[in-house]
Amino acid sequence: MSSIETPGVDDDIAVTVMRANNLTFGLYEPAQAVALLGDLLRRVPDDVPTTYVESQQLPMLLFAGRVQEVVSRASSLLGEAKAEPVDQLRAAIALVPALAVSGRPLAAVETAEAARPLVSGAADELPYAVGQLAAGTILALQWAGRLDDAETIARLGYEHGLKVDSALLRGVSAFQLGLCAYWRGSMQTAARCFEEAVAVMRDADVGFLPSACDHLAAVRAILGLADKPDVVVEDELRFPLYETERVRLAGVIAAGHRDYVHACDCAAKAAASARTESLYMQELFAHWDHARWGGITTVARDVERAAAECDGALAPVLAAGARAWRADDGPAVDRAAIELEQLGFLPWAAELSRVAARSLSSAGLRARAATANARADRLVERCDGIALLLSERESGGVVLNLTPREREIVHMATAGVANADIARRLSISVRTVEAHLQHVYDKFDVRSRRELREQFGTGSDVPT
Repeated sequence: MSSIETPGVDDDIAVTVMRANNLTFGLYEPAQAVALLGDLLRRVPDDVPTTYVESQQLPMLLFAGRVQEVVSRASSLLGEAKAEPVDQLRAAIALVPALAVSGRPLAAVETAEAARPLVSGAADELPYAVGQLAAGTILALQWAGRLDDAETIARLGYEHGLKVDSALLRGVSAFQLGLCAYWRGSMQTAARCFEEAVAVMRDADVGFLPSACDHLAAVRAILGLADKPDVVVEDELRFPLYETERVRLAGVIAAGHRDYVHACDCAAKAAASARTESLYMQELFAHWDHARWGGITTVARDVERAAAECDGALAPVLAAGARAWRADDGPAVDRAAIELEQLGFLPWAAELSRVAARSLSSAGLRARAATANARADRLVERCDGIALLLSERESGGVVLNLTPREREIVHMATAGVANADIARRLSISVRTVEAHLQHVYDKFDVRSRRELREQFGTGSDVPT
């Protein structure tokens, strides 16, 4: 960068900004870049506008994990009448994801829409502004509960990337499509998208590679696939911005491996970190994961508290679901499950449908319980048939790790296989089969195969 490329900016400022960008995007040292520009701002003469340097510093603050500082400073710069349009656009590009992760995805979408008219006038200085603004918008739309809109924009970006042969645009868009598929429960599709994103972004990355790798590892764990070296990212190539997400997804990976104690520990750690940094969207997701793997009893109020800080359609549904789940209010849990399905978050909808079925059955509402179970079965099928993690726990919230042998037997028993046939298939005695079933009955406080099916469905939901 030089004063010729940036009119009105002297060489000292231009060179220092270039060094800061190299520190951030070349060496993954955003904190050093922030300090470098902070020192520059302190020595800029009073009669020289500082909005150029301030706007350049914002993405560095973002990747350094100082999200609330980005929200405050970017909002102020957007309201600065003397700021150049290109500086305001830089501020908006940083502000959109900062608002989204702070629990304000609707405000993020509004910010992106207001900044869009600035793009055409900044083509020379910010040639990738359209894609950068779209990336934050897609994230915000997902967390606002607007998956269809998010996927539409991501797909347009991917197709344009193919058309103009832009590896960067294709890689980022593949990552965004993978995120949409992940929330929908289309795990096979998500895996393919993340694999493409990781392969492309190894050579063309703007900071998303670690997140793409973490999501790919999580999806593979959910699908029961072995880890592969291509999902590893060295710590020195990670931005602090994604640390809370990394810990939360480590919980997903642990749960995929049936280590629910570690999964809950990761979720609790991620939630605490997110609360400290006011990253309320991440906090909400972490508490919800904790509920799925360890039970709702201890975290229901945490889910509601985090959701109260978030706008959009998704957060209030999770809050209502948590409240109803803790109260063992089957009809209300069922309503939350239906709303989650309507929003497109199918794995969570399926899991809550199973919780609703158990609660409705206990209340004697067998017909409604059967409907909820049927919905869960249908949603599981739409989620690539993944074994839902919550289905291994009782609705009271105690983590119940079935042994591998118990899982095999429950899988066949709920599918209607007779004890003698189970014994023959597993090369064990009928008495051993009966003993294993009795252990499972005791764990779930049921007395028959029919009641066991009400807990697990018809076999396809029980991990084998």
